Amino acid sequence: MTSLVQKPDLRIVQTLTGLAGHYGKEYVVPSQRTIVRLVKIHTGRSMSLRTLNRHLGALERDGWIQRLRRHKRGRTGKLELHSTLYRLRRRALAWLHGSAVAAAKILRNFAQAVDSYAVTITAQNTNPLFDSSSSGGRKPPPPEWNALTRALRARHSKAKPL
Repeated sequence: MTSLVQKPDLRIVQTLTGLAGHYGKEYVVPSQRTIVRLVKIHTGRSMSLRTLNRHLGALERDGWIQRLRRHKRGRTGKLELHSTLYRLRRRALAWLHGSAVAAAKILRNFAQAVDSYAVTITAQNTNPLFDSSSSGGRKPPPPEWNALTRALRARHSKAKPL
């Protein structure tokens, strides 16, 4: 009797979706040893093949994946087992899409903050009002400085500070 886990490990789904995304498919055909190795590398979670099978069964039960066990009869009539095909279900693809959208939003906000910070630093380092070559004297800004300052402030007015 197989006892499935109550709450399947979504790190396995994360690994399978990563593989599927790498190959541009909605299915993958890795061996169970490959899945265990990739889960260990990418998430730090160690598990036995038996534990993996329990989680795969629970993921299939809960509608994350569909497993198609592939086999055929050999020349001797004996059953030959081949790799299992793991097809990502709509739930897994929607989860993957939501994760990608959230990651893109975080990266966009980070890029805006870094861009805003870089403009501030650049403006401080290229301030024409400060003349480092003289003994602390001020000189008038060039005529294009005011236009450049207005353009930078307009461009980065929506950026959030760090």
